[in-house]
Amino acid sequence: MRILIFMILLLSSPYLWAEAYCGLRDPVAMISKLYPNYQSYRSIVRTIDARTRIKVSEQLPGMPLHFGELGRHTLYVIEAKGMTQGFVHVRSEQTRWGLVEIAWAIDLEMKIIDFQFQRCRHSDRKYLETSIAKSVFQGKSLNGLMLLYDFNNNRPSTAYYEQVKHQGDLSDSVLKCAMKTLLVTQIVWQKELDSINQSLVNEVP
Repeated sequence: MRILIFMILLLSSPYLWAEAYCGLRDPVAMISKLYPNYQSYRSIVRTIDARTRIKVSEQLPGMPLHFGELGRHTLYVIEAKGMTQGFVHVRSEQTRWGLVEIAWAIDLEMKIIDFQFQRCRHSDRKYLETSIAKSVFQGKSLNGLMLLYDFNNNRPSTAYYEQVKHQGDLSDSVLKCAMKTLLVTQIVWQKELDSINQSLVNEVP
């Protein structure tokens, strides 16, 4: 009986699940792919809690954070030549083939630079890794990504499918993950983002 109770608690604990998907498994390898010219990085760990979940559900109706997305998460600050180049944030999203983990490269203006799958067993993965599919996200802000989503019907728009050249639950999940990544980053790490941007302004002659 004690073993059964322990297993139930283990499987039902959102924070235990959240800890498994909080950051990069191999930071050097992944950051090198996303920022080939980077020189160093530092990490900032913060807690994504129920209050964050509420804010996300308010701004992105129909796609609240699942409990596995709560807990301690890491934002990686990427630097080169003594200057901040951008950020990397790993988020997970549920698909019919299980959880996928995506590492997102984000610039200082909170726009998508690129993304890499850290974990993905989905058979459609190859369609989302093409340059055509990635170009749909590159340079997009949260508002730009939201224009590709039909919030009335809680699904990506026809225009999104036409641009990404693939229709399926993985392409849906990647779009949702992109939007939530940008929003969560701005909500949870806002003080750090403001501080970094202010320091860059002060360095301008």
